[in-house]
This record gives sequence, structure tokens and C-alpha cells, in this order.
Amino acid sequence: MKPVATLSDIQLQDGQSVPLFMQLYQEIRERILSGQWVAGTRLPASRKISQLLGVSRNTVTAAVDQLIAEGYLKSQQGAGTWVCEDLPDVYREVDGKLDTSSSKRAFSGSVSTYGQSLLRQGRRFPPGNGSFTPGVPALDLFPNDIWRRLSTRQRELRDCDLLGYSDIAGYAPLRKAVAAYLARSRAVRCTPDQVVITHGAQQALDLCARVLADPGQTVGIEDPGYVGARRAFVAAGLDVQGVPVDDQGLSVEALWQRFSAPDFRPTFLYTTPAHQYPLGAAMPLSRRMELLDWAEQVGCWMIEDDYDSEYHFNHRPIASLQGLCQHEQVIYLGSFSKTLFPALRLGYLVLPEHLVTSFTVAKNETSGESPAQTQAITADFLNEGFFDSHLKKMRVTYGERWRVMTACCEAKLVKWGRVRASQAGMHVVIELHRRINDQRLATQLRSAGIGVSPLSQYFWQEKPTSGMVLGFANSTPEQIVAGVDKIARVLSAF
Repeated sequence: MKPVATLSDIQLQDGQSVPLFMQLYQEIRERILSGQWVAGTRLPASRKISQLLGVSRNTVTAAVDQLIAEGYLKSQQGAGTWVCEDLPDVYREVDGKLDTSSSKRAFSGSVSTYGQSLLRQGRRFPPGNGSFTPGVPALDLFPNDIWRRLSTRQRELRDCDLLGYSDIAGYAPLRKAVAAYLARSRAVRCTPDQVVITHGAQQALDLCARVLADPGQTVGIEDPGYVGARRAFVAAGLDVQGVPVDDQGLSVEALWQRFSAPDFRPTFLYTTPAHQYPLGAAMPLSRRMELLDWAEQVGCWMIEDDYDSEYHFNHRPIASLQGLCQHEQVIYLGSFSKTLFPALRLGYLVLPEHLVTSFTVAKNETSGESPAQTQAITADFLNEGFFDSHLKKMRVTYGERWRVMTACCEAKLVKWGRVRASQAGMHVVIELHRRINDQRLATQLRSAGIGVSPLSQYFWQEKPTSGMVLGFANSTPEQIVAGVDKIARVLSAF
């Protein structure tokens, strides 16, 4: 009978410069090289390892996949994962014995400050596609047949221009389609030439950090707020200042207090006025006008992330800041990750005309153009009415799922916390009454198949609130009911 690997002595340290998956990779690799785990030794299932070590299954999977890729482990569906008979040659001496000394001869060169910043901010709760994961759309309801037909048509056109190098700013028909859509749905005022296609919203944020500010300069973010924006700005070496939010979104009063000194003003301010992430407030028109007035007075760029503006269930969203602004101080960004599917990796920026060249040059130097064929398919999807039709269907679906999620949470979770559920978006928030360690809670729930995110991770300089961010878009009403029941059981025993 094959031996089973023992992992109870493995100690992983969260918050270190080395990510958790790399720590686990190193621990397992050392046990294999030292002979502690002999050939054929079987590893427990990834779910069991994640529960034993208190880490996510994604962490375990990343470590195991790396070891499989390097030839230390072998895996077969239905048979499990075990230590390979033949280890990589670099670790064998002439007599066939393992040479573990090679693991001690790593080059001592250090990681850059930028690299260290990325490691420190590494995601403990990486995104997945599981039930209740925030920001994941209903992928099973995406019209794959239509997308496949458009994709086939593009391939059959044999357009050589789509196979070569393309415009860094993006495929012209897509830029035109995006400009038209934003004009009619969000009152954005722009020409197609002001639209720059990006590799999703994250690249758009990275470009803003690189082009608009120099390392050491001050920028403002919502606190709590979108972690991806904070990571991009911190990694760029910016002085990131958090600004509190209230039930109407970013607090303009807090802005004046935080940046009261004339010599302490932000270069830009990042905000999500349509549906504040994660707390969900929709900024009213009066607050938007106050915010624009503040930006004009202090001379600050505004980065408007129009997150979840497509999904309001009882009214049309208020016009974008970009459309309301009279001074071209607003940079507007959006993405197709939530409206179509995350793997598409397409987003867009709407820029003042004089910034377009700077942003396209920066994009060219850091990543090059976005895939032209993917852009062409997306342009057809928009231009032929499929995008509007899909959004209309999803508003109805998500509205129903929002109602089920809200009702279930208010019926079964209110003894543990306050339910924040604005009639928009793809998630609700539970603010826990007592000081529960929400990161431990999220880890436990994820190991049980409930992909919530801890609310505390979205806070920067403000005192964190313990809670949960629960996505509902990718769960059926039946799954929502069962999932909330499971959360209640875990909380009862927590």
C-alpha cells in the first residue's frame, strides 16, 4: 500500500514576502528532495489540504500544479496525486542518490522594490468562479452560440489586418461602438478617437498610475474601496490616501478635511460613483456636482470607474461624472468582464483628447496592442444588438437573484450582522455585529464551496469593519437559498 503524505507539520505564514502558494511549494519540494516523501507517496485531496493548512484551494492547486509541471508530482483523474518515480535530473548524482544541496545554491539577487510591493499585496483571496464569488457574472447564461457564430464569421473573413500588428489604441470599429454605447447609456461625451481599448480595467488603472502621477506623488482612493486600484497605485510607488465613504458614496466633506493643506493635494482621485465598491452606495447628483466642484478647485484629475452601472434594478443610473464635467478633468474607465465574461480581458478608457497619445504610447511600451480578432468579435456583438439584448436579460435575472439573496440574508443572517443591499450590482454586503475574524471566516466558507470575500480586506487607512461580500450573479435562486443556509450554519459554530 502506498504511503500517504503527512502535512500536519507544515507551517505557512500569511503576510510574508513569499506568497502562500510558493511557501507550500517549497515545503513539499523539500520533503520530496530530502527523501521524507518517497516515490509513490500520495497527497491528500486539495480540499483536505486546504482545510488542514487553513488556506484556499486555489493556493493548494497553484503549488501542486507547479510541482507537477516541474516533474516532482504526477496526477491522474480518479487516481489522485503522488510523488514521481523519476525526479528531475538536476537533483540526481551519478550514483542515483538525491542531491539536495542544489536547492541551497540559489542566486542571491534581490527582488526589486516594485516586485516586493507586488508580493506584499498578493491576493490571499484570489478570484474564482464558485458560488457567491463577488464580481462573477452568470457565465452559463452567456449566449455562447451567438459568440461562436460571430467568431467563426471573423475567421472565415480571413482579414489579414486582424492577424498582424494593429492599432495600439484599439480596433477602430470597437472604439466607435463603445463610444456610441456610452453616449446613449451613460451620457458620456466623447469621439471614438478618445476611446483606448485596454486589457481589462486593471491595465487601465495601471496606465493611469504611470501616466498621470510620478512615484511619491499623492493620490486618493475610496476607503473602503476596490483593492485592485489600491494595488496598482501602491505598486507604482504612489502615496495612496484613503478617503471615507458614507451612504452616498465618497465623502466630499472628508476630501476637504483630508486634503486641507494647499501643499498636500492629490494628483488624481479614484472613485466608483455608480455603485461604490464594495459598500454599494449610488452617488446622488448633488454629491456628484460637489465632487466635480472640489476637483476643479484643487486641480485634481478624477478617475471614474463606472463599476456596475449597467445593473440598476429599480431606476436608470445617474449620468456619469464624465458627462457632467465641463472641464475635461474626468478619465472614464470600464470593462466587459462583468457584462460579457472575465476571460475576454477587454476594457476601455475614455480620455481627454490631449492625453490619448500619452496613454497609447504607455500602453505600447508596457503591453502592446490588444488581440485584434477578439476586439472584432466584440465590436460585432455590440453593433448587431446582441450586447444590449444580453444586458436587458441579465438585468432581469440579476434583479430576481438580488431579491432572493436580500430576502434570505435578512431572514437568516441578521442576528449576526447588518445587510447592505442597494438595488444594483452583483453583490450584497453583511456587516457583522461582533468582531469576528472575517478572513478566517471567508477561508472556512471557501473551503465549503462558498466563495465570499472578507469585507475587512477592502479597508486601507480607515478602521476595518468585519463582514462578508457575497456575490449573487453566478448563483441560481436555489443555490442562493442553500448557500445562505450554509453560511448561517458556519456562523452558528464560529
